[in-house]
Amino acid sequence: IQPSQQLAALRDKRIDVSISRTPVHDDVLTSTLLWPDPVQAALPPGHPLVARRTLTLRDLRSEPFVMLRRESSAHAEYLMQCCVQAGFAPRVAQSAVELPAILSLVSVGLGVALVPSSLGGLFGSRVAMRALGSRAPRADVHAVQRRDQDVGVVPAFVRVVGGGAVSE
Repeated sequence: IQPSQQLAALRDKRIDVSISRTPVHDDVLTSTLLWPDPVQAALPPGHPLVARRTLTLRDLRSEPFVMLRRESSAHAEYLMQCCVQAGFAPRVAQSAVELPAILSLVSVGLGVALVPSSLGGLFGSRVAMRALGSRAPRADVHAVQRRDQDVGVVPAFVRVVGGGAVSE
């Protein structure tokens, strides 16, 4: 189920929890940070920017981008807006729904991408990951659940996955 469909499923009580890169806090849903995950630039091997240890979003302004489909996730829209705030609209050469597909397209040289640092080792030397400095966009991981689920297995699951202890 695509991230954009998970919130509706939570509201309709068809699923109990969503693991999301976009926090939600409204009358029905609430989010808990599970772990921080800064965004990094993913570059094809041999790209000129690989020689630099740290980049900024503006360093990528002239590059073709491989991006998540904006209609598939709020996180994709967030990344697009981060680029706009950095002074450019990314030129999207390819798009996909899943992050591993994004990295696969980067590995064959179809563009650069903005991806969570936690995926950095997924493609090994076939993709060069570079930090985006202190002003990097975030891809933190959150558990989103219904506010009325304050006891039972869902809160216990969130505590365990987030590194907290389960109290009996």
